[in-house]
Amino acid sequence: MNYIELAGIIIVIITGCIKIVEGIIKSQVEKRIKLEKEKIAGSHSGDNLVSNWVQWSQTLEKRVKEAEETIGALQEVIQYQKLKLIEMEGHNKALQDELQILKHKAK
Repeated sequence: MNYIELAGIIIVIITGCIKIVEGIIKSQVEKRIKLEKEKIAGSHSGDNLVSNWVQWSQTLEKRVKEAEETIGALQEVIQYQKLKLIEMEGHNKALQDELQILKHKAK
């Protein structure tokens, strides 16, 4: 397996991990929204309704910030992997050129 295939596999795995994390975050947010809607529907007091809404909003903002940080970290990993892939491709090209030179010398 050459370096390009290995790097491709790594990028696919990382992309899959990102999608899984996004799915988990999305499902948690949807679950939270559903629970908060049920709480709001059961709430009779206007003050309680506003209080619940503010609390839900703050919690949602916190979760969004956490998700953005996670996504940012994963994007950094992807960028690092892309740089390593480019480096490996360059190294692979140099090795292929060296191999060609050695083959010509051997003839």
